[in-house]
Amino acid sequence: MTTASIQTKWFYKLSSAMMAFVIWGGWSYFVNQPLGHTIGIRAGLTQGTASFIITLCMVYAVTWLFQRIQRIKNDYLQLLLPAGIVVSFTGSTLVAVHSLMATPDIFKTVAPALTVAFIFCMFTAYKLQQQLLKR
Repeated sequence: MTTASIQTKWFYKLSSAMMAFVIWGGWSYFVNQPLGHTIGIRAGLTQGTASFIITLCMVYAVTWLFQRIQRIKNDYLQLLLPAGIVVSFTGSTLVAVHSLMATPDIFKTVAPALTVAFIFCMFTAYKLQQQLLKR
């Protein structure tokens, strides 16, 4: 098995992205809806769509980064570095998109999603690490 073959399954990627759309789109609607139904819908669709796309990209990015940092022999850094890099980038992107879409409460909208995204990225890196150890 080569380094390039350490990766996640298609079902894991797609089901994670669909769950992200529903959970974080719904959360965004809930947080922003008191300011108006239309505002809640816009924020929910923005966050849901962004979460779907970002989740797919996160899995690929964590896999790509993990494959490149295997020389680091510290197991914790193998988990933390991909997660930290990916969530920093996606968090910045989310804040920018919500600013463009005029989401009223950006912090409440993205903070829970980014917290879970960090845990999700660490879990994905852990799955990859376990595949590597099985070789």
